[in-house]
Amino acid sequence: MPPGPAGPEDLASRLLGLETGSGYGFSGAAGTYANLLGTKGLAAYRRLAEAQWAKQRALRPGESPPHDPRRAALTTIMTALAKRSGNLDEQVAVRRRDLSSPAQFLAIARLYRDGGRGDDALDWAEQGLAAFPGERVGRDLVALVVDAYQDRGRHDEAMALAWEEFRASPSLRSYQALKARADRAGEWEARREPARAALRQGAGPARPARGGGWSATAGRSALVQALLWEGDPDQAWREAVEGGCSDDTWLELAAAREAQHPEDAIATYQRVIEHLVQEKDKPAYRQAAALAARVRSLQAGIGQEAQFAAYLGRLRAAHRPKRNFMAALDQAGL
Repeated sequence: MPPGPAGPEDLASRLLGLETGSGYGFSGAAGTYANLLGTKGLAAYRRLAEAQWAKQRALRPGESPPHDPRRAALTTIMTALAKRSGNLDEQVAVRRRDLSSPAQFLAIARLYRDGGRGDDALDWAEQGLAAFPGERVGRDLVALVVDAYQDRGRHDEAMALAWEEFRASPSLRSYQALKARADRAGEWEARREPARAALRQGAGPARPARGGGWSATAGRSALVQALLWEGDPDQAWREAVEGGCSDDTWLELAAAREAQHPEDAIATYQRVIEHLVQEKDKPAYRQAAALAARVRSLQAGIGQEAQFAAYLGRLRAAHRPKRNFMAALDQAGL
């Protein structure tokens, strides 16, 4: 006589075994088979999962997580069960089993924050910072703490932390974040010049290129981008001329100077065109041709049609062997 259908408890055991022991990515049984499991089956599934989960060792800050597919599967299962329960403390309890990285502290802090428990969120975020002193804990964890401090009017602490984060990794993005914090604290006027100085200090060296101008190295790109973002193209130009910047930043800067300083923009586009042609690939050739067309438009606007014709002649003569570049110029109508 063939065996009858598996009961809910037996089905729960089989499903859990597939999730924790299968190498085929089987997962999500509690949700997918909830109707088949029913109340008894789900209870058995939870009981069996919790028994296995209890055997997993808690991971401390800085400890390397083991490469253990079974543990990973159980973590996914327990996370899903906790979320299904809707119990915030249960969800946190699952996360607390692994505190090996700042990301784990951030996940707990976000759970509390999104659950309306801001003080608990701040406490766990601060614990994350304290657990990894002197290390890069991640922008999001720092941001959560800074936001919480500012929400509570603790602007001095917030700005000290925000400044430390900015100095550790000065960039356009971190400059923008610092400004938002400082605006909220009413401190941007005092912070602006030190922040710009930090971007300048953190700039890598830019090497003069043959024939004048600067190479495509980063130079003061972050500072130039920050100045453009704040609407100060003249200072951005001075910084770029003095310290150099990447070609992408030169193009952004040239676009900002077209109206008031077209000759600066023309010279910049011509310099970048030479860099692009040296890359010797079709996308670079097409971009170079488009910039050459832009040069034509700008020179026509200031009565320099003859100068452009002479420039185009020199450009074609210098790179005539590059057939794909010649084709790109033809397609651009040049």
